[in-house]
Amino acid sequence: MTDTFNLCGRMDDAEGKCLSCGAPLPAGREEQKKFTGGQMGIVVLSDNSEEAKKLCSNVNDAISQLGKIIAFDEVIDEEVIATYHVRKLPALVINGSIVSQGLISSVEDIVGEIEYMY
Repeated sequence: MTDTFNLCGRMDDAEGKCLSCGAPLPAGREEQKKFTGGQMGIVVLSDNSEEAKKLCSNVNDAISQLGKIIAFDEVIDEEVIATYHVRKLPALVINGSIVSQGLISSVEDIVGEIEYMY
């Protein structure tokens, strides 16, 4: 299990609660930023394919371009991935929201999503 947001467990936007303990999470982005100490978190749900490795590389490049401190994890645990209810891998998750599935987002697209979410 990853603790991307320095919370007690994983977030589930659809349910509005922590997947580990069931604690309610703040609904809006501003409240979420306060709850996470303003730290953004990015997760790549991966199947260890070449596409997933490329997506991870693009995420790292996007974070470097922005020059911000952003927590980034790659998750390969099938049980954890199942909790996100994604249909295709790799999937990109930013602050608990699924941004893409089955796609290799470009560095520019990832930068745009990060800026939008931040």
